[in-house]
Amino acid sequence: CSSDLVLTVFRVIDFSSNNFTGRIPDCLGELRGLQTLNLSNNNLQGEIPSSLANMSHLESLDLSNNRLSGQIPERLASLTSLEVFNVSHNLLEGPIPQGRQFGTFDNSCFIGNPSLCGAPLSNKCGNAFEPQPSSVPEVINDDKEDDSMLIDWIIKCLGYISGFAVGCALGKYVTDRYHEWFVDTFGRRRRRAARPRGRRAARPRN
Repeated sequence: CSSDLVLTVFRVIDFSSNNFTGRIPDCLGELRGLQTLNLSNNNLQGEIPSSLANMSHLESLDLSNNRLSGQIPERLASLTSLEVFNVSHNLLEGPIPQGRQFGTFDNSCFIGNPSLCGAPLSNKCGNAFEPQPSSVPEVINDDKEDDSMLIDWIIKCLGYISGFAVGCALGKYVTDRYHEWFVDTFGRRRRRAARPRGRRAARPRN
């Protein structure tokens, strides 16, 4: 995630229902122009990166139906453009962030996380929250092959998109700069081809 062009132009990432495993990469937070991020219906593990709060233009974040654990980062409450938020059916725990956009999300956005507490859920948080062990143990992969799977896909897709964007920009530059030359050159050829040919002289009869 290093190209400035990709960081500002990229708007949507939808990798839902791809059976991805591993953790959500922190570098996604560098995509500051991103408006939609959908990683639902995979097998992602680990915590939700707090770096996602850096995507100030984010309007939709769907992380539902994974195996994400830990708490929902408080920093996500700073996303004032967030209209859609769904972390249902994970292994999340602790208090739900309050205020701003989080006050507009109903309980369907958080259900399926037995250890989550606070509004809009009916499960109230105690004075001192003590995390409970997850019912499904997290798989530890020493080689980190699963962790790199999602990152590899994102890097490849960003590479394709950035190449396409550069190609479009270059094509527009060439077209704008040499527009008159194209019109003059190819227009002249078409006019020549369209000129009516004279009638052939009649053959003398024997």
